[in-house]
Amino acid sequence: MIVAKDESDFRKLLEPYLISKKMTHAWGSVGRLQEVTTALFTVSEPQGNYIFDLASLTKVLVTLPLWLSEIFRGSLPLDMTLGAWLGAQEELFTPNLRNLPLAFLFRHCAGLPAWRNFWMNRLVKPPVSEAEQHSFVIEKLNRLSSDISLNSGYVYSDVGFILLGVLLELRKKRTLSCLFDEYCGTELGVSFPCLGFGDKIRQVDRKFIVPTSYCPIRQRILCGEVHDENAAALNGIAGHAGLFGDGESMGRFLTSFFCSDVGKGLLDRNVKLAETEASVNLYGWRRREFSFLKGELVFEHLGFTGTGVWLFPRSGLYIIFLTNRVVSSRTSQWIQPLREQVCAFLAERFI
Repeated sequence: MIVAKDESDFRKLLEPYLISKKMTHAWGSVGRLQEVTTALFTVSEPQGNYIFDLASLTKVLVTLPLWLSEIFRGSLPLDMTLGAWLGAQEELFTPNLRNLPLAFLFRHCAGLPAWRNFWMNRLVKPPVSEAEQHSFVIEKLNRLSSDISLNSGYVYSDVGFILLGVLLELRKKRTLSCLFDEYCGTELGVSFPCLGFGDKIRQVDRKFIVPTSYCPIRQRILCGEVHDENAAALNGIAGHAGLFGDGESMGRFLTSFFCSDVGKGLLDRNVKLAETEASVNLYGWRRREFSFLKGELVFEHLGFTGTGVWLFPRSGLYIIFLTNRVVSSRTSQWIQPLREQVCAFLAERFI
């Protein structure tokens, strides 16, 4: 049972990083994965529901749920190819891209590179129309496709999720921002005023939005603007990054999603993969092992800005830890041991 001393001790764990300005804000929480209740434990520094740039958590909070909803509702096979799903629009893509199985994209083993520059000469220009943006991204992806090799193994790929985001927008004729809000309201039955892309979050009072860092290209401190340059160049809405949210909304989304048929199906498939395959790459998530949690199954996803979420399917719990670690440096490595300390602290009390 959590007591006041646990909250105090957790704050002491964060204190050196806050005092040294390595980060200015942090959120830690634990909740039940498949039970829509308030979190079991929550600490915010400073106190309040602050909105963070969630960075790559966009992949597993937006893009993957939208895709799996599409697949499960249509009773489609996970190994369906990109071209088969697109229909007539497949002609927009090269044969190498058309023949990619969707499951390979979800698991980051489609042979696409980890990263490519989509923002050069575009980041400081005015936003373009969706049609122009799609045309640019598709042309770039088609050029990359000549090097695709499905046998190249696991490569965590922003490019693959940029592709997945564009595919959804092409087929649905709406932005990911609109699709995500519709999904939450229609399929999860919940609205999240403080969970969404920048076009939505910028309507929130700026004092509740956590800044990331000064961008020398955009020549301003980023607050409510996505830190990731590629996502920024894609009008702030992309399949790999661009989502903002506060810890409370994120926890409510996780429980709502994993209580849904789609979420339960994803969790079951990933548990089966984790128990039967040696690979760490699952659908969207990665299997993670902690020395202090021997025998416990853990799924992890991290975000570049200093965010992270861990699922414990056997215990039925999640841990969220959000920071703005890039406020001090985008290359610093101190966040890695802190993440482990946070997980160890909370796991000792709950797992």
